[in-house]
Amino acid sequence: MKELAKKLGGIIDRLSECQNETQAQDIICFALRHFNCRKRVRLVKNSDLPDLEIDILCDSFAIEVKFDAKYYDGFAQVISYRCLYGFENMFLLHIKRNFDYKFLNAIKRLSKKLNVPTIIMFLDRKEILVMQ
Repeated sequence: MKELAKKLGGIIDRLSECQNETQAQDIICFALRHFNCRKRVRLVKNSDLPDLEIDILCDSFAIEVKFDAKYYDGFAQVISYRCLYGFENMFLLHIKRNFDYKFLNAIKRLSKKLNVPTIIMFLDRKEILVMQ
């Protein structure tokens, strides 16, 4: 996860130019291309469960990306991927344009309580925080 955060640090200026989550996914996927990443991958893992779309799927991990979203967004997806579909190495990435102390506190608590590895990027501060 530290290596992932380091790679994301190298594209923080490009992410600042994004208008939406899809653009952010495109930039992230390109930056992580040496991990053999693909974006917006639809998988049919189990005929008893609904299909699954993963924002970014790489050889050894997957990322759920949220761009300027609510603090609680993304946690249910990561938990579903893990519990229903068996993705153990799954991360949540929240990208926020502006620093928000309450948002940060909420993410920290949810990440810890739900055991969801989370990376937060505050674009205005060019800051990346990792919660494991």
